[in-house]
Amino acid sequence: MKYLVLIFTLLIIASCTSKEQKQTEEIEFDWLIGDWVRVGDDQFYNDTITTFEYWTRIDNIYLGKGITLTRGDTTFFEQIVLYKPDSTWALEVSGVNQETTVFRLTEFTESSFTCENPENEFPNKIEYSINKDTLHAQVSNEQLTIPFAFIKKNNLQ
Repeated sequence: MKYLVLIFTLLIIASCTSKEQKQTEEIEFDWLIGDWVRVGDDQFYNDTITTFEYWTRIDNIYLGKGITLTRGDTTFFEQIVLYKPDSTWALEVSGVNQETTVFRLTEFTESSFTCENPENEFPNKIEYSINKDTLHAQVSNEQLTIPFAFIKKNNLQ
């Protein structure tokens, strides 16, 4: 009877482990893909300032660009790469600081994810989620949170 309980316990542990591995291996972020324009913040979305995010996928790598235009001139530009270099997904942001900043995936669902880098001053947390046709992004640390809402460019009227 002891051996039966031991075998049963090992089978449960093995199935839980393989399920977790399968989930992290199969996770996709295809809901990011598209050309997005920021909405809902009059300070940043008006006739003079517009913010965009563009996301594509090549194989299992998601490539993003964040651009802010002020009166048609680029005033902010960042490149974003979401990929799986090892057993954990990573989000790399470049173009903002001199060095590329790497954030590690800490949470995910089918429609959201959170990446963190506790050593980065700001932000040390980046969150993305999709709700219907709106892409939400949020950058934060313990003192400050900046939310973003985007809709697909082809959905603008």
